[in-house]
Amino acid sequence: METVNTFKVGDYVFLFFSKTGTIFSSRILEKTIRETISDGPKTEFILEAYRQEGEHIAPQKIKFSDEKCKMFRSIEELKIELQEHVMNAVNEMIDECQLIYGKVSHASVE
Repeated sequence: METVNTFKVGDYVFLFFSKTGTIFSSRILEKTIRETISDGPKTEFILEAYRQEGEHIAPQKIKFSDEKCKMFRSIEELKIELQEHVMNAVNEMIDECQLIYGKVSHASVE
């Protein structure tokens, strides 16, 4: 995945919010680079995210936060990220199930 500094105003990008699992097509409207002594340089984006509402595409302005979502240049990059996200979730569920099974099956032997 590219760093956010390589994205430019006008670029069409794809967003993935890992907490909710939602994805959006979007366009970068603004890019601001701020630098402070304590935090160093930080790049902020204002995006226009698009979603389908009935027969129309509804644009919505959002502020990009790399703590809340990831930005991708291509559908292929987004697809890879989604596959990894799903596999990690599946593996966590299987590990938890196996851990519980080990506890309950061991307890029934005693």
